[in-house]
Amino acid sequence: MSVVGPPDPVRVVLCDDRLFRHGLAEMLSIADDIEVAGEANTHERALATASEQRPDVVLLDLEMPRMGAEEAMRRVLRLP
Repeated sequence: MSVVGPPDPVRVVLCDDRLFRHGLAEMLSIADDIEVAGEANTHERALATASEQRPDVVLLDLEMPRMGAEEAMRRVLRLP
């Protein structure tokens, strides 16, 4: 008989302004099955963090300076 432990937490990268990120991270911290794997304040930093951390989910603010969310999502989906 094999023993099955709890599933691995869902790893999330948050990309938004500081106040929103910290509030969301605080709310997610009470969930045992979610881990905030990284935070970013630009889409460029979100791409770098997603590449480094390999999260299950990337939450992107749709309106950020420089790179649009659509382009950022395309690049996240192309990460190896």
